[in-house]
Amino acid sequence: MVIVLAVAHAMPVVCDPSEAARLLEESGIPARRVPVVAPTLLPGLLRDQVSGPTRERLDVLCADPEIASLTPDATWEAGSFSAYTFTLARSVVDGCALVQESATLTVGVRGDLPPTTSLLAEHPPTLTPIGDCPEEARFREETVLDGTDGPVRLVLQVDVRGETRTGRVLVRRATPTGW
Repeated sequence: MVIVLAVAHAMPVVCDPSEAARLLEESGIPARRVPVVAPTLLPGLLRDQVSGPTRERLDVLCADPEIASLTPDATWEAGSFSAYTFTLARSVVDGCALVQESATLTVGVRGDLPPTTSLLAEHPPTLTPIGDCPEEARFREETVLDGTDGPVRLVLQVDVRGETRTGRVLVRRATPTGW
């Protein structure tokens, strides 16, 4: 049995490329402002621009737009460009566990040019046992170690599987094409 859950802090998304393009046109929002004023259109707009594995991943996450969600992550705004990241996710209850699949989208905005949007990273599925479930918890957590307010950030990324923790340190840099 699979039960669908919505994530309370995340935004619903528009996954259909033609619907996203129509809403963008009707609203009169300049494409460069989408990450700020209408980020929920990003998955639909990106799906129309990509192919191969990136398109396949977006198709999985957007398979049921009712359960897809978008959460803002990192932002850097400078005089000449802005960079944003968002997590696109879908969550379902599968058996006795909550399973979430997700990927990070990155967006770069420079001047009056249309935004550059791409898939930055795919995340391993998280698994949260519910009640007396024999499954081990699996998730990834990230902590910004340095550079919280700057364009270069030192990030500790830890994958947790039951009692096992595996970490690595990443450097993320904001650029005109995103993070």
